[in-house]
Amino acid sequence: MWKRIKAFWARHKARYQEAVRRYGWPVVATAVLLNVVWIAVLVTLVKLGFQIEGVGGTAGLIGGAWVVSKPFLPVRLALAVLIAPPVVRLWRKWRGLDPDLPPVESAEAPGG
Repeated sequence: MWKRIKAFWARHKARYQEAVRRYGWPVVATAVLLNVVWIAVLVTLVKLGFQIEGVGGTAGLIGGAWVVSKPFLPVRLALAVLIAPPVVRLWRKWRGLDPDLPPVESAEAPGG
């Protein structure tokens, strides 16, 4: 089972890194937004009475939600990779740019 989880993580981590290289900040912003929303959902569940065993007494409410959210990182990154291209198209359309242009490749670092 752990081999499958590690393979899933490696595959999606590589896709995330490629998406960051191709699309830039919208991928990172989408991943951060998904993380914030996920932690807010977990905090809301705890406030509604859902019990998170093992972390509530020592980490506090937000810390406990953050700890519980960590195993779902591969899922959030996969969602960020799926959501980022439409976000980039919407951003370009909103800015008055051609939404169908291919993504801008990052310039290489000088001397590399």
